Formats: sequence, structure tokens, C-alpha cells
Amino acid sequence: MPGPVATVGSMHVCPMCSGTTPHVGGPIAQGETNVLANGKPVATIGSMCTCVGPPDTIAQGFPNILINGKPVACLGDLTAHGGTITAGEANIIVGSAAPVPSVNMPVNKIPFPKISIVDRLAHNSKIKEAEENQEKLKEEEQGEPRIYNLQWLKEKNIIRKSKVLKEVTLRAYVYNIPDGESITFKVKKPVETTDENGSTTTNEEEVVELTGTVQDKKVEVTWEVEDASEEKESTNNEGSNSNSNTKEACNSTPSPSNLIVPASEEEKKDRFVEVEKGEVKKGSWIIEEGNTIIVNRNGNRAYDWEYADVPSEAKMKKNGMSDHDIFNVKLTKSYPEAYLKAEMKVTLWLFSDLEDGFGENGIQLANHFFSGGGKDFEFNQNSNPSKEIRDSKRFKSFLSSLKKELKEKYNKDGVIDNDSTKNTSYKIKTSLPYYGVSSSLNPNMNEAATFIGGIQGCLAKYRVLKNEKTNEVKVEIDRVIFLDTFGAGWEDGGANGMAKQWVPGLVAMFCLQHFKNVNNPEKYRPFTVFVDIKPSES
Repeated sequence: MPGPVATVGSMHVCPMCSGTTPHVGGPIAQGETNVLANGKPVATIGSMCTCVGPPDTIAQGFPNILINGKPVACLGDLTAHGGTITAGEANIIVGSAAPVPSVNMPVNKIPFPKISIVDRLAHNSKIKEAEENQEKLKEEEQGEPRIYNLQWLKEKNIIRKSKVLKEVTLRAYVYNIPDGESITFKVKKPVETTDENGSTTTNEEEVVELTGTVQDKKVEVTWEVEDASEEKESTNNEGSNSNSNTKEACNSTPSPSNLIVPASEEEKKDRFVEVEKGEVKKGSWIIEEGNTIIVNRNGNRAYDWEYADVPSEAKMKKNGMSDHDIFNVKLTKSYPEAYLKAEMKVTLWLFSDLEDGFGENGIQLANHFFSGGGKDFEFNQNSNPSKEIRDSKRFKSFLSSLKKELKEKYNKDGVIDNDSTKNTSYKIKTSLPYYGVSSSLNPNMNEAATFIGGIQGCLAKYRVLKNEKTNEVKVEIDRVIFLDTFGAGWEDGGANGMAKQWVPGLVAMFCLQHFKNVNNPEKYRPFTVFVDIKPSES
């Protein structure tokens, strides 16, 4: 955007984070070494910036001033991480009589950082800020279509049908013209005329139309310029004249005014446009030492989050365990640690599917419980548990109910997230799906039921779309993240008649978590399991 020019050393701020570590930002580290401002290389689109996390990249610039063909970067321009340039050269300010917005790098060229689940939970408000700025870089520019930085790139001789041709390429960068649209340039080519005395004059102009297609915010057109009508054999003798014509044509100025206008206004109106997007949630959790801890609405954690606490018989009885349950726990904890680990791992392996790597998910989950130190564990969108949940009737019913709730909220209030700037999200009322022990026997749900079961938290990314013509509203859910505790509570030891102690491995897990790690509390720690789901388009 117009303002002080950014140079090497100018600062930028970055709202991104890596886990619990904020990126903060840093100075611009790269510029155009052949153009200096106050003795420092000037920054442009594509220049690198120092950051606490991975290096950042300037993704916006001012199109009216080009340095080595690239728009100059100024105070306020955005970076790939969603950051902003915050300093520039106060005595070198760029601008124009009419307001000119910044141009963005092509979206497929911007190195957007990956935002993990831990990043999102640890710094939700900062991540929202980063994502909002990143979305601005992805959005199509608004305003009048423009063409800038026209360049004649190359010239070469070709022979076609005994004619000598000069082939030159015109490249231009575009603003607010989507990929796939056509652009037509009108180029004035000088025309030589020879009188009866043999004198040559260049006082006429031929208008040549060149049409190309926009791709990655630029268009390239190849132009074949015909020399004087000579046979192929006379190419060398007449080369100088043809060069003169070509150079004069190349020095003419293409006109950007002849643009093919996309869809009519009527067509644009009869469509759904995005009017809001954001995140909604259900459940409560906190971040502690970089780990996600699921808590209740009062901020308290359940017993399945305790570890190395060695509960007494009185405490076990007070929390619903019968004499038989207590006897079973005492007997199980007397077994060697290696035996209990093997029993738990084999149980998880047996409930795993062959397609995930012959039980690999169950083995990884068990190993993470043994030595992961309580760190978060994620099943990504390509994992078997994610796909099982995605394809289940309960999840599809949940999505349908959630869309209905959000649509009703929007129709009533005109907005879903009343204040997206706060570190809070709209808390949904829709019940989360539940996959009980019985579902573990279903081959289509066994991993989801065994590894996750009762879901305790949810984050969902939504979009509200509105038809410009009919005002019809619909809600799309683009991503769902479920959270659950992987830990052993009172019920896993048999409390309150839940009979979960008869599930192989649960009592072993209870004893490992609460008794077998007294001398090394980093072992057998509970943790949060995340399941990242991309809803199917159907």
C-alpha cells in the first residue's frame, strides 16, 4: 500500500506461532541490491523476512513502482505468515494521485505456513489474526481491473512459409483479473512506405491485436512480426531492415484498455457469496506446558487427567469402586510393568485395522501413552479413525444439526461470531457424536470407538453463504476437529458399575497411569487425542 518504502532492516510483526512459541517477527533480510534507499536495498514482493519461526516472505507490494519488475514493498503490506510490515523509510514515500491498492503474489506462489492443532489451541486469537490476513492474500482483489509492468521479453528469428519472422513475447502483470480470463492488447506497429524515387518513410501505423490468457496474475503473448516480403535465401541481406521494424514495434506502448469483461451483472447476482466465516467450538480446554488439557466448564479436570497419584482403597471406594473392583486393581498392579504394557498394547493392536499398517495406529497410541510425556496426539485427515468418523451416520447427523443451528443463529442475529477479535468462539449447542464400547466391535467404527469413544470437545470451521438474488442462506462446514482424553479414570477401574474393567487392557492402563509411574511421572501420562476431519462433499 502507499506509504514509506520498506528496506532491508525494516521491521515486520508476525502473529503466527509454533506450538506455544510466538513468532513475533523481525527485520526484512532481503532486498534489491541494485536499488538503494538511504543506503539500504529496497524490499519488494518476494523479499524474505527474519522470523522466530520459519522465514517469512513479503506477499504484497505497490504496483505503480517496480524494481527489477517487482512491486515495491511499503509500510502496511502483508507477509505470507499473515504479518505486517511496520516500518519503512520515513523520507521516501510512494503514492499516487488516485488511491491504488496493493497487489498480491499469486496464491500458488505464497509459502503459507502450516497451522497445527496445537498452534490453534495455544494462541487462538493470534492464529485468527494470521488466518484473516492470509485470507486477504487469497481473496481476489477488488476494484478496477488494471495491467502493469509491461515487458518485451525476448526476440528470435523463425522461418515460416519462406517468410522471415521476428517472434517477440509481451508479458504484463494484472490486478483484479482472475486466472482464465482473456486480455486483448492493441499494439501500434509502424508501417514503412516507399515512394517512386525509392525514399522510405514511416508515417503510418498498423494496429495489431494480441490476445492472451491470464495465469498466476500475469499474461504472456507471443507476437510474430513479419519482415519485408523476402525469400528465405535473402534473410541475411535484409536482416538490418527487419530489426529496425521489430525494435520500433517493441518500443510502442500496448494499450491495456481492451479487456474482455467477465460475466454480466445479472449473472453475478444469481450466485452464493461468502458473507462470514470463522470457528465455533464445544467443550473447554487449557494449554499447560504446551500440552492441551481438557477441563469442565469450571476449569477443573477429571480424574482421568491425574497420574502417579497412588489412590488409597478409601478413595477408590469413595469414587464408586466396589470391593471386587478394588481387589481386581490390587491384583493387576502386582503384575510386572512389562506385562501390563504388553496387555494394553495387544488390546489396542487387536482393535486396529489392517489397512492402517497392520495395527500401526493402536501401537503408536500405546507407545505415546508409555513415553510421550503427555504431549498431544493427532490423527490427521488421512488417518483411519478420521475416515471412520467422517463416514459414520452419527457424524453426518451431527453435521446436519450443526449447520441447522448455525443457519438459525445467522438468520436471527445476522452474524454467528459476534466478536471474532476476542479469544473466544461461539459455543455450539449441538450434541457431539458418541462412539461407545459396543461400536468397537463394528469393523467400520472399531478404531474410532476404541481410540476416541466419547468425544469431549470440538472445533469446527464454517462459512456462511448468501444468494445475492434470493437472500437464501446456507452454511458449509469445511473442517472439524474432535478432542478426547486418552487416560484412565475411575470407570476404567470399574467404578459405578460401568463394567469397563472387563474390557481387556483398561485395568492395566489404570494401574500404569496411577501406580506404576511414581518414581518416573513422565511415564504413562494421559494426553489429548485430536481427530482432524474434512467432511465429505456429499
